[in-house]
Amino acid sequence: MTNNTKDMNRKYFLSGALVLMSCLGASAQSGNSLIGDVNGDGHVDAADITEVVNVIMSNSDQQDVEITEQRNWGELMRLPSREEIDNYNSTSTERSPYIGAWFDTDSEKRFTMFSVDFKADYLPPATYCSIANFYMDYSSLEEQGIQVTPTSPDNSISGYAGFQRNGEDPLRYNSIMSIWERKCEKGDEEEIVNAKLVKPDGAHENVFTHEGNGVNYMPAFSWRAHKWYRMLLVCVDSETTGNTIVEQWLYDFAKNSWTKICAYDMGLPNLTFKGQTCVFLENFDKKYSGEIRTLEFKNARVYNHEKKKWINIESAYLFKQFDWPGSYQFGTDGSTYWIITTGVPNCAESQKKVKLYVQGSESGKPY
Repeated sequence: MTNNTKDMNRKYFLSGALVLMSCLGASAQSGNSLIGDVNGDGHVDAADITEVVNVIMSNSDQQDVEITEQRNWGELMRLPSREEIDNYNSTSTERSPYIGAWFDTDSEKRFTMFSVDFKADYLPPATYCSIANFYMDYSSLEEQGIQVTPTSPDNSISGYAGFQRNGEDPLRYNSIMSIWERKCEKGDEEEIVNAKLVKPDGAHENVFTHEGNGVNYMPAFSWRAHKWYRMLLVCVDSETTGNTIVEQWLYDFAKNSWTKICAYDMGLPNLTFKGQTCVFLENFDKKYSGEIRTLEFKNARVYNHEKKKWINIESAYLFKQFDWPGSYQFGTDGSTYWIITTGVPNCAESQKKVKLYVQGSESGKPY
């Protein structure tokens, strides 16, 4: 699909959509619109129609391997053709390579906020861009003789947060934040503590029992390919329970706006984040494993709990995890980390775990 064709299609989509909006005006004002408040600004208007068009056009874009106005991914890895991808998807029995990046922070460093910018140019169905796989510090409880153990697969990671494009419903994009339950032990006493969703009002967490036990929240959320975003995680104290609340925020650079996606009461007080935090790019459905996926991220920083200041993180360990077949590359251009993957073989030489550095990161508070 050429740029001219895309622009023409978008023009016709918008033209028809605005006519549709005029017909739906009354129902929109009454809260019964067939479209709904897609962009989350509290009312239904033409901007929501535009978001629907963005979904349709973004989904159409994913069918075309050639994407313009982006990093030249073809210089970093041979890009498989649409035919190669379709052939691989039709017979695939495995997911495509899973690539992670552990930011190089002191393992004992405590922080109450974490921020990183990210963008996905190739964003096919069944893609998860996890922007924070995080640990939490329970030392204040351990000083009281309470041993706290997350029930995550490694019994140490407390949660993760990021953004997905659905595999079963390719038009659905969503955010996600998952918190594993924690086993609290003191002497012969034992208690399982789960996080509780407190924002948005009226929403409820989902319970999961795979990869350990815990809760998550996965609302539909309008994030798109080719756009830069900034995710911010924040620890604050609850005024009602006294427990720590963990909030997930997203900044949309194109709209110059922040959205508070969700907040969990962690069920325990005086918690902070600590240690290394991981970004990863994952394909979670093998029938889409041949697709090209990309992720770029930069400007990682944490708010140090003791020093009360923002600190840049300018190095990370990038690696492949699990023995899933395919091709991948990762690296940095000096300021931005990048990852590209596909299940199609022989598109790139394999890489080993490597420590990479960036320079010129933004400093100070990210908001």
